[in-house]
Amino acid sequence: MKKGFKLLTFAFLALISVSNLFCEHHAIFDAIEKASYSKVLLVLEREPESVNFVDENGVSPLFKLCDLYGSEEDFDRRKKLKNIFRYIVKYTDVNVNSVLETAPKFSILQYAIDKDISYSLIELLVKKGADISYVNLSGNSVLDIAEKNYLKEKVVLDALRKEINSHKNKIKKIRDMECSKYCGYSLEDLIQQREKHQFHLEEHLSFPFDCQRKIVHDLLKMMNLFHYLNPKFIKMEGYL
Repeated sequence: MKKGFKLLTFAFLALISVSNLFCEHHAIFDAIEKASYSKVLLVLEREPESVNFVDENGVSPLFKLCDLYGSEEDFDRRKKLKNIFRYIVKYTDVNVNSVLETAPKFSILQYAIDKDISYSLIELLVKKGADISYVNLSGNSVLDIAEKNYLKEKVVLDALRKEINSHKNKIKKIRDMECSKYCGYSLEDLIQQREKHQFHLEEHLSFPFDCQRKIVHDLLKMMNLFHYLNPKFIKMEGYL
């Protein structure tokens, strides 16, 4: 009788332990889902290793952030997700070479590029040690993903340039920091343009600029990424 009671007690305690682990396992994902910077910091302070946890789908926090950031249309939430991503990469022992368990087994660097994550965050991943020579099961390298996204962004760029050129009479320089206008568009119109072209302009709304120059120079962020990765890739392959 006592032996059976001990076994039952042991099983109960084991169940509690597993339950607690399950809760801790998901605490980081809940905080990320809510885009709560403060909650993410609290979870990581309590359990730093949770930065490399995976959920029931084999997804780690960085992959989760890529998913949310890539599909989020709300500017404020995107900014919060970006700050969380930056903090995790810069200040934790996150594995920047983690790979999705599902085919074609994207690396976190490939996945971030594919989800159109900010160029500055891609650069952080590379500086942290993300493998730029990784090739997934589909035979795609990091550079292949960057080139594909560059071509996609170029189509968006061309469409946006044509539309702006058709409204040349509205194009003007922004002379103050308030950015209440962009090429004659109201901020509301600009947001609609962003949604229409599936292009994220939040990084270009906080300082004065010459409109035509920004179209040519800044909207091709994937081109910048391509050129950023390309020399490193060539050098690694022994061509330089």
